[in-house]
Amino acid sequence: THCISSAASDVYKRQANGVPVHVKAYFVAKGIDIMRLAGKLYPSAKQNFQNKCVTIQVNENLNQHISVFSYGSVVFYNIPEEDHSNHIRMIKTMSILPISEILQFNESYKLLIHENLEEPSVIHAEHLNIRELDNSNITIVSAVMSQTVAMDWYASNVDNTIERFTIMNMNVQESGAFKNLKETELFKIVASNNSVFTNVLSKLSLIHI
Repeated sequence: THCISSAASDVYKRQANGVPVHVKAYFVAKGIDIMRLAGKLYPSAKQNFQNKCVTIQVNENLNQHISVFSYGSVVFYNIPEEDHSNHIRMIKTMSILPISEILQFNESYKLLIHENLEEPSVIHAEHLNIRELDNSNITIVSAVMSQTVAMDWYASNVDNTIERFTIMNMNVQESGAFKNLKETELFKIVASNNSVFTNVLSKLSLIHI
């Protein structure tokens, strides 16, 4: 009787507090071939393709999913954190220009599933209450988190470029000539600027060009 009442109490607590789903996003590369990834890395898993994204269903009962975006972001749902590195290592094999500081650029969020929620979703400061973890909710949450973590990386990249350009500009101001500047360094700055425009503004769909 004690075991039954304890189990019932656990169920009640889960219903009252919600079933937690831990979400974590990483920016891993400047591009990922999601078609090859889906076919070669997770061929037997249920897959849902959206614009620039594929979501892999790892374990529906445990609310475990992985959303991978063609512009380089990966979003994990309830995947144990100790398994993230293994998945990222595999995903990198399908990547275009993977970045070296992968684990540095990440974002975490928490979902709580309340089956009896009156509204489809309720946003709080630190988490989101949802009625169910369906494709629609996964698509919305993944899109927001994937763009956020990608923008964090590009913002850092822009800061580094500005810092390099500032140092270069100060050297020119002191010497009054460009003769001490290396062409390769200047070309790298121009290429970095072009990369930001192409990837952030176009691939992340902030504007259409």
